[in-house]
Amino acid sequence: MRTLAVFLMLCTPISGSTHWQCLNPLPQENTLTDLFLFDSFSLVAVGGFATVMTTFDGGYNWQVEKQVDGTGLNLNAVDFIDRSTGWAVADSGVVIHTDDGGLTWNRQQTRTKNALYDVDFIDRDRGIAVGRYGTILATTDRGKNWTTLASGSSGDFLKICFIAPDHALVLNNENLLLRSADGGETWIPVSLPHTSQVYLDMVFLDRQKGWLVSSDARVFRTRDGGLSWQSFQPFPNDIFYSIHVLDDQTGWIIGFSPGYG
Repeated sequence: MRTLAVFLMLCTPISGSTHWQCLNPLPQENTLTDLFLFDSFSLVAVGGFATVMTTFDGGYNWQVEKQVDGTGLNLNAVDFIDRSTGWAVADSGVVIHTDDGGLTWNRQQTRTKNALYDVDFIDRDRGIAVGRYGTILATTDRGKNWTTLASGSSGDFLKICFIAPDHALVLNNENLLLRSADGGETWIPVSLPHTSQVYLDMVFLDRQKGWLVSSDARVFRTRDGGLSWQSFQPFPNDIFYSIHVLDDQTGWIIGFSPGYG
């Protein structure tokens, strides 16, 4: 059986060389889709059949929990605002919430049946979730209530990223990147480097430093807010789903590696 690989990325600032090390989690049958970093040692990964995996040694050993929401839906993304408080989003418009670091989860109502693919909170109260058919949901009360925002797009939004309070970016499956400067009320397009593949994920440390990954296992890096991009392809035979960067030096990528299993 093929399993999902987690890649550890050690990235030198701006122009240096890039080193990658492949980390394969404990063999388990469910696809992993997203990862949250507390620090360089403590991580949470989520995936199919409501799987939650945790590690406290940088990804060399993992603890696996399955069906954490009681339904077995695919968890598509996870986000924490501190070590206790987090959210995960799933198919069928499901949002689940934890106040104990992921030990237990409770479902929150969203009033949408569209699959949700990502979630990002800027503080303990304010967050945005995005998903299928241009779905953008916002909350100002820790997810107790979610409001639908107009996106102007029917494409599937794959990623939401706050880069500052009230400043956010969303990425969809048509390689459209939108920016908001008012907490998601209005959106304007941002240019991206051309590729024949689909951008699947992005992460920004601040308004200037960001990364993208595409379906052909390419990584794109910007140091000027997206005006210019550098690209590299450390594992050309693999598929990358998700990228997470702790700082200029350290990050992780989740992807499928045909060479495992």
